[in-house]
Amino acid sequence: MIRDYFIQTSDNSLILQEFKGEEIGNDERKLQIKLNNKNFEFELKTYGGWIDPEIINCINKALKELGIEKKMFVEVHDQTWGQELGVAFVDENEKARLEKFNYLKQ
Repeated sequence: MIRDYFIQTSDNSLILQEFKGEEIGNDERKLQIKLNNKNFEFELKTYGGWIDPEIINCINKALKELGIEKKMFVEVHDQTWGQELGVAFVDENEKARLEKFNYLKQ
């Protein structure tokens, strides 16, 4: 998920150098990743095997720590997708367009 949703969609802004995932109990995960020569650690809930969408906020905080501030990740959703979601790497103008057409998960 980190590679597919974030690294590959980041316009080459993020380079994943290391990844370690650990289960903590039945519904928590700890992720340790190295992005662009900097280490990050995230603790997230899981819901029946699905990772917490909070990962988007975590990766956005990492972007800021890395000095990448012109773009961000957002959770995209279309009513026809059911429970599925997408992740987009957008600037403020693109985010505003997604909001205008009700594609951002609220």
